[in-house]
Amino acid sequence: MDVSNNKNGVAAYCRSAVANSAFVASQISKVKEFAQNNGLGEVRCYCDNGCSGSDLVRPALMHLLHDVRAGKVKTVVVTDTARIARGPMWLSVVAETLAKYEAKLVPIFENRARFAV
Repeated sequence: MDVSNNKNGVAAYCRSAVANSAFVASQISKVKEFAQNNGLGEVRCYCDNGCSGSDLVRPALMHLLHDVRAGKVKTVVVTDTARIARGPMWLSVVAETLAKYEAKLVPIFENRARFAV
């Protein structure tokens, strides 16, 4: 999907530490279902398949943060916060970046929003 068609600025970030296309596809499916059920509209997917969550140097995550800074993404939906980062320090760096650009992080659990960062 082209970012210009994503008028709502909703993104899915999906990650698997080991190359596992089925796991990433499952995350995409869950996020798209959540977005549809909550009226969020179209979702642009950013996926790092085979990338550790122990640091932030990941191609799709860097692209996502670039699009946040450019104002193209206002909501980032993940199946859980461990997809963004495995540790609280890196998670807080991403959360602070999103907040700086007035974007929010929405982790979902069992298709329910538990909290937004």
